[in-house]
Amino acid sequence: MVEAASFLLLVRVGLWTLPFAALRSLLERTARAGREPRGNAAAVGRIVGAVARRVPLPMTCLVEALAAQAMLRRRGHDSTVRFGVRSGRIGGRAIDAHAWLVCNGLVVVGEFDETRSYATLDPAARE
Repeated sequence: MVEAASFLLLVRVGLWTLPFAALRSLLERTARAGREPRGNAAAVGRIVGAVARRVPLPMTCLVEALAAQAMLRRRGHDSTVRFGVRSGRIGGRAIDAHAWLVCNGLVVVGEFDETRSYATLDPAARE
């Protein structure tokens, strides 16, 4: 939980103060990849989600996805942050954007309502 809180706060403050590329580089250096995958990716996702609901700063889907990705990287797991958009009047907005983390084909962080799917912004994910 302490690790999750640390990464969540690092990402939240980093998104406010750094260019995105610089934040990604910092996270890659901070979360050096482990050799052999260890731990359960779904458990990491649950912990990140639980801690995100309890910290005093606003945590978005992007913050949670990047924090969980860093934690999984430290445990030797490969994961991919996906970005998507969908149209409609959700929360009073004409366009709804979302980020989620996929590890081994499963959404680990950023679960969403499948009835209104997102158009992914990553061309490789459409294949």
